[in-house]
Amino acid sequence: MTKAFVEVGERSGLGFKVTQVIVALVQHGDEDEAVPAVQSSMGWIPLITADPKCEEWVRAKAREIAEGSGMKIRIARFTAREDLEVIG
Repeated sequence: MTKAFVEVGERSGLGFKVTQVIVALVQHGDEDEAVPAVQSSMGWIPLITADPKCEEWVRAKAREIAEGSGMKIRIARFTAREDLEVIG
């Protein structure tokens, strides 16, 4: 069974309504974009968060990738929400 919760600091569970998503974007070619990721002991972690408390982590990791690779990385905030389906 998949765990349906996350642990952030002292807080367990989702604990907030998602009203925004903060994401790092790297441009490939003229118009293509991708979300960069960092490798951890748990696997690859994409630089995206819905928790405003984790925004600085995304920024810091994006800086590390940009400095190490020479790529330009954009930090974007998405606030429009469209629920596509309710499952379960």
